[in-house]
Amino acid sequence: MADQTRLILDPRATTELVERGAEFAGWKKVQEDQPDGNQPHRIGWEGPWPGLKVFYIDDHVIKVKYLIITGPNSEEAQEDVMESLPSHSIELALVEALEAGDSEAKQASIRRLAVLGAATRADPNILSIFDAAFIDPDPDVRKLAIGASTYPAWREFEPRLELLADKDEDESVRERAARALTNLRRHNWA
Repeated sequence: MADQTRLILDPRATTELVERGAEFAGWKKVQEDQPDGNQPHRIGWEGPWPGLKVFYIDDHVIKVKYLIITGPNSEEAQEDVMESLPSHSIELALVEALEAGDSEAKQASIRRLAVLGAATRADPNILSIFDAAFIDPDPDVRKLAIGASTYPAWREFEPRLELLADKDEDESVRERAARALTNLRRHNWA
């Protein structure tokens, strides 16, 4: 994961804007997969130096548009992208999560952190945001956090999901936690 970074795109960033930014940056388009069922819209480019690849993902399941940047100097490429496209990294997403006041804002911030967290080892700051969501008074926030926890699929989620599956007051939350726990345990944590 060290050679991979992720950036969340502004929800208003269109595919066309991203493609214009890639063209301007000199990236060579090497693939485009149209959305199909559970598969997101995905576009891949080779970057301006050998081994660098950039992938645009419009993930309709978690409702987040993001970029995956892989290869050598991915951090440098991340800085270049942030200068040319409306995007942000974990730091801003954490601030937004802490400032989220209503259920909709909490859910949006959890989605973004799940996507960003998938490129890192378990992050205590992200875990704290998820912990708050797991006990949120709104069962929709709890259910979304449970489902989103399968994106980073960190082992640290296992005891949290066990607790929700066994003790949450809402039956639909307990059921979602049990399903997520099953999916999480299929993950190879080696």
